[in-house]
Amino acid sequence: MGLTLRVMILFMMFLHASSVSSVNENFLKMFEGQQTPVDPCYDEDRPRRCIPDFVNAAFGVPVKASSTCGLHIPVHYCEAPEPGANPQCHLCDDRQAKTRFPATYLTDLNNPQNVTCWRSEPIPPVTSINAPPDNVTLTLSLGKKYELTYVSLQFCPNTPKPDSIAIYKSMDYGKTWQPFQFYSSQCRRVYGRPNRATITKTNEQEARCTDAHRYTGGDMGNFGQTSRIAFSTLEGRPSATDFDNSPVLQDWVTATDIKVVFNRLHMPIEDSSDTLDILVDERMLHKTSRGTPGN
Repeated sequence: MGLTLRVMILFMMFLHASSVSSVNENFLKMFEGQQTPVDPCYDEDRPRRCIPDFVNAAFGVPVKASSTCGLHIPVHYCEAPEPGANPQCHLCDDRQAKTRFPATYLTDLNNPQNVTCWRSEPIPPVTSINAPPDNVTLTLSLGKKYELTYVSLQFCPNTPKPDSIAIYKSMDYGKTWQPFQFYSSQCRRVYGRPNRATITKTNEQEARCTDAHRYTGGDMGNFGQTSRIAFSTLEGRPSATDFDNSPVLQDWVTATDIKVVFNRLHMPIEDSSDTLDILVDERMLHKTSRGTPGN
């Protein structure tokens, strides 16, 4: 089964007067006689702190996809219009306009009447948790530094959300990557992180993992017509209410590039003994974290 989605990144850029370089006065005088639109970030010729409107920083940005359906040779993919329904099969062929699903469709104009989707090569379901990950990767280079407030992934009609997704950010144009957010039905097993951990002031730059994407979006939770995952970069961070005075959070939301890795499309169903082992492990972890009575 292939993946289809749309990517939208909304950002808010905070412009501080101290970060704006001075401009040569003689250069400015060359344009004194021209009519210029009012700039909310300037008071006459002096820069001031301002908050521009939200915009989609990903719109029109090229996306590198590690896998695209039908890019090299025509292939068939099958999907069910709803859970339990008989699958319907279609053709992926990049040579034909009606059967192509290129990565450029990820960041084009969002038109609900004419939904365009990127699709990966078909991914067969795995039967073991120990199987190699799918690792289908999308990389967006934004071209400069932004302070991001939302990363939103919108999945196209009749497609389930992948089980395990990792979102990374780079602050140095893709040289190094930092975890930004994780999604999985098995957070500890897949990413080594607890599910829905509380963020404190001591770990405000720590990526969280959550299984919330399994229960939101669409009529059927993990499968629907309007599936979406929206990651708020500041939600649950204690210093968010005092963002202007938090260098830690200002650094946390700053990015030049975003990488989305679909580590696992489907999580295999395991037998009850494996499930029991997981529950026992979790209880032991909780018991250990509280300490032994009397110590």
